[in-house]
Amino acid sequence: MRSAMMTLVILFACTVVQAEVPDATKLIQGDKTLVAWVAPANLTQRSAGVLTQDNMAGHFDAIMFAELAEGKWMAGSDWYRRTERNQKDWPVETADAKTFVQMAITYKGKQITIYRNGKQYARYVTEGAPLAFGVSGVVVMGRHTADPRSKYFAGEIDDSRIYDVALSVAQIAALKPNKPSDPKPWAWWTFDNAAPKDRMGQFETKLTGAARVAGGKLLLDGKDSSLIAARVGTAITPLKPAPAPKEFANVFSVGYGTVDHFPKDEAEFEKLLVNLKGAGYNTIHCVYSDSHLELCRKHGMKMMIDVLAWHEGAESDIRRPAQQARVRDICKKVQGDDAVWGYNLWNERLDKFSPGGVNACNRLLYLLRKWDPTHPVWVGTYMTFLKGSLTTNPGCYGYYDYPWQRGMKKHFMYLKGWQRHVEKEDAYLGRWILRMDYNRCMYSLNTSVAFGLKTCIWFICGPWHPANPQWNDKHFLCQVGREMQTLWPELGKIGRPIEVYTTPTVKTEKNEDKAKGNPAGILGIPEDFWMQVKNGEALVGHFKYDDQHDALYVANHNAFVGQKMVLEFQGNGGGKPLKVELFDRKAGEYVEMKLSGKTTAFDLGPGGGELLRISRRK
Repeated sequence: MRSAMMTLVILFACTVVQAEVPDATKLIQGDKTLVAWVAPANLTQRSAGVLTQDNMAGHFDAIMFAELAEGKWMAGSDWYRRTERNQKDWPVETADAKTFVQMAITYKGKQITIYRNGKQYARYVTEGAPLAFGVSGVVVMGRHTADPRSKYFAGEIDDSRIYDVALSVAQIAALKPNKPSDPKPWAWWTFDNAAPKDRMGQFETKLTGAARVAGGKLLLDGKDSSLIAARVGTAITPLKPAPAPKEFANVFSVGYGTVDHFPKDEAEFEKLLVNLKGAGYNTIHCVYSDSHLELCRKHGMKMMIDVLAWHEGAESDIRRPAQQARVRDICKKVQGDDAVWGYNLWNERLDKFSPGGVNACNRLLYLLRKWDPTHPVWVGTYMTFLKGSLTTNPGCYGYYDYPWQRGMKKHFMYLKGWQRHVEKEDAYLGRWILRMDYNRCMYSLNTSVAFGLKTCIWFICGPWHPANPQWNDKHFLCQVGREMQTLWPELGKIGRPIEVYTTPTVKTEKNEDKAKGNPAGILGIPEDFWMQVKNGEALVGHFKYDDQHDALYVANHNAFVGQKMVLEFQGNGGGKPLKVELFDRKAGEYVEMKLSGKTTAFDLGPGGGELLRISRRK
């Protein structure tokens, strides 16, 4: 069983909600009772959490169903510290989906007792110390921790409550659902309203996924439904999503989280900006300074602000309390400034955020978005690790992987997963891409653009390095940038893809023979789609402009051999003739393509991509 991770409602530095809260400062330090009247939808589900206390520091206690033994109730806990593993003599649940059973667990010192319908179900003594439940803790129903990767419970809950004492068997037997008790619960949910509330006023409550209240019951589908509650005064008011990017960000970075690696001399820094701009970069990842920002503005560059740099001369590490005020002041100063891309908060596995792990990352992410709601925050992770654990929409979800070493199956799997995730979150996709050579980088970039990539940070340096600060204008990333740079503004206009399709392929990305078929997990072009590929092997990302004109981003499946693409158009709605345009990168604008009947053709370079706009003639 995993330790709990911070997930849905994060608890830090927010406006206090005014409410009548009895004993609001009272904490559960050990003895307690968890009670729920529950009807499992089926008895075959496993690892299903009904009622959980999660202290958001890696520890939890829970009423669990069928985690270690099928059909049996148990007291769940982090790494089984307060869980009895030997359950062979424990009764198997037999109630049907319409029958509610009362499950209660008492914690008295190290003795844990489980009750079913007021009768002892199991009792044991645990070695683990009682769990302290503090102000930052949450209550979860429908899964066994606050971590969204937890298994979900399918069924209904009629009444759920927590006591800050260990009730006796007589007291538990006397409890009635939706009726008061003596002693009073510490927290209590009866689901009388569509928006469930803690009747004791300790917690603010939020439903997630498909969870809903009906007929006085909490209904949970076992897929993504849960209830999560945070202490009054600690729950975050949801923030509006960051604005959509105006253009694709091609980012130059030389590292992060230590010192300012860029030239201290203003003339040298400006010279570097001029070279970067001429090589197709439009964003620089660096430590903030007023003068550097003004130079970025002068040369049409944007600044991605490093908020992890802690050394003398930088001193803008949001993780360090003594430096947070400087970061806050920067955020306030640059609100709405178009010369700022946003902030770079993290780039490694999310559980490696240091110090504090995902919980700390979430707290600091919320602060950045609160201090500056006008810019996105880049939060990166490795592959898709913990991608669902952010509780505030950063605006830009970033990731990194090594597809050229590990194979393109994962390359597309991750892209598809992230495409769906950012669509659901109303955010945009970013990616670190390992610099290798021109062909591989073009391939990684263009296939990612087809999936909606809007920010690319190249790992790392490239045409300039602080250890040898001589500009290398022949570096392959300069070639990549110059070929793509007129596209950057246009890619910002097309938003996220509606869908991404593929042609069948007989060659790999390395131009090696393969069995004919679609790359795993990517849809073939539907037969009734208004465009069909008649020649060439490519990905096709389907986008829409705000004016509802269709856009297609066609990316070569082959990094080393060009394609002669032939596209046939059947019409994209309406009865007027189609107008098909190709974005001419040299001209920086669309040019109309000639149609031969219903088809048009164009060359797609090795690892290349082309943007088409399709409309109907007026």
